[in-house]
Amino acid sequence: MLEGDLTDFSLGEILQLLGYSRKSGRLLLHGPRHAGRMILAEGQLMDVTPDVTHIGVVRRLLGLGYLGPAPIIEALEEAEVLPSDRELLSTLVERGHLDLEVAQQVGRNHALESLWHLLRWPEGAFRFEADPDAAEGINPDLALSIEQVMEDARERVEGWDALTERVGPGGQVVQLTSPMPPRDVTIPSTSWGVLMFVDGKHTIDDIAALSGRGAYDTRVALIDLLDQGLVALSNGDTRGEGGLAEAIARIEDIEARRHPGAAADAAGAFGAASVEDDDTLVLPDTGPDSAAEDAEVAAADARAAWGDELPALSPDEPPAPSLDEPPAPSPDDRLDAPPAPPAAEEGRADLTAVAADVASSDEASSGLRTKVRADRLRTDPSIDDDLIDRLIDGVEEL
Repeated sequence: MLEGDLTDFSLGEILQLLGYSRKSGRLLLHGPRHAGRMILAEGQLMDVTPDVTHIGVVRRLLGLGYLGPAPIIEALEEAEVLPSDRELLSTLVERGHLDLEVAQQVGRNHALESLWHLLRWPEGAFRFEADPDAAEGINPDLALSIEQVMEDARERVEGWDALTERVGPGGQVVQLTSPMPPRDVTIPSTSWGVLMFVDGKHTIDDIAALSGRGAYDTRVALIDLLDQGLVALSNGDTRGEGGLAEAIARIEDIEARRHPGAAADAAGAFGAASVEDDDTLVLPDTGPDSAAEDAEVAAADARAAWGDELPALSPDEPPAPSLDEPPAPSPDDRLDAPPAPPAAEEGRADLTAVAADVASSDEASSGLRTKVRADRLRTDPSIDDDLIDRLIDGVEEL
């Protein structure tokens, strides 16, 4: 088992080590508000989610029009526990509801959005549990290269500030500037998928959820529409309703009923008490206030999974980021920023214990150590050499 704090090692460095060592298993993440998870198979990224209590890819499938609600709801109702994004895509492909090429495209875009959210967590803890069967139930054709997806996610992290400065907060209402567009207007397909939800009632965050494109891609499309003078932004809180919104509401109801299954998996992985025995858990409602309650339940589940090992957040810390409208990252939060040195020897206790148990390293592991240290981790002179050595030793033991 490999575990530590994301303030000592960046998520990018951890993924690179696991990828180059071709590890299989689950990388469990605990953040300020959610419990995230990644699944790897022989160094390939098979699944990634910033919140194990929701299936984010459902919104993308519905919003992009690839599927109607019926086959998705049928697959979810038949599952004993809440499936992951890739498990749901694999089921839909197996049943003939979705082409493999579409599943690959949708899966990659959604994984990129999810990884972007995780990379922007200001703090958190991680734990990797080796398991050769971790990706069972996921179509191997949906695997992603860690190196490639990390490069794309890094570009998003670096570009988020410019997007938020240009578009503004996600609570603004988007409306058409004219009922008739100019004759020479050209609308890319990515922007058209956002424009179809512009009705003078939906906010930026509404459109991001309904279109399935996520916070980043929705803002990119809105900038194109704003530059062409087709839409305008205004303050307001009126929300539109429709068939798609009702379908998503039903999906959220299923997620709520399957929620204990997802939480139990996370709790069991960390040796916590069964979620069914936790009297503090309250299933999220599907009413108007369900989003806030859902966030609280997810936070409670995540903390139950980690137990008392997770330090409490300082009251001086800024509010936890929202997945719908994350705050602009500070320079220390960027992917390329070196990890902060540990504050005390206790912060490295877990990794020290892992390193102390290492008995030997084979020839392949030695080659991995040389290549990773030389080519991947020595990117900044301020990185603590001893801390890196201990992380590498921990990976080699798995």
